[in-house]
Amino acid sequence: MVQAAAVILTHGEHESYRTVLSDLLAEGMPAEDICIVHNPVAPTDRPLTPAPEVRVIRMPGNDGYAHGMNAGMRYHLERDAQWIWLLTHDVRLRPGTLQTLLAAARQDSRLGAIGPLLVNAGTDTVFSLGGERTSWGWLYNVGHGSALEAGPAAGDPQRGASQR
Repeated sequence: MVQAAAVILTHGEHESYRTVLSDLLAEGMPAEDICIVHNPVAPTDRPLTPAPEVRVIRMPGNDGYAHGMNAGMRYHLERDAQWIWLLTHDVRLRPGTLQTLLAAARQDSRLGAIGPLLVNAGTDTVFSLGGERTSWGWLYNVGHGSALEAGPAAGDPQRGASQR
């Protein structure tokens, strides 16, 4: 059984997936537990060339976020992954994020989904502490625009931060 795996969704000929791939490897995730789903923008988009152990799924076209993520999740579910981390090519991880998420998962076996605190790149400004709905049904990001210090306290197992 694979404890934690990751899907990185990218599109076009962007090489920006390489930074989040490097972040995952630095976090200790084995290359074989990482899957990059490539949504080509044009049929002539060059194939991606990460390390050979990293699985690349090239989609027939750019059918969007959900279609690509579903392909990556199916791949990892076939490998019996316990947790699957869904990332896009523009995410940057702060050190310790993966271990923080896994610690939170171990604390409560009833959890089916967890995610890190998101901050805007290069700042300490919160992008999202999670999503909620207003009484009118509109979705919004909790904490959006607030200072990072206003989020969960340091040491809180739910504090793992990623940059978006």
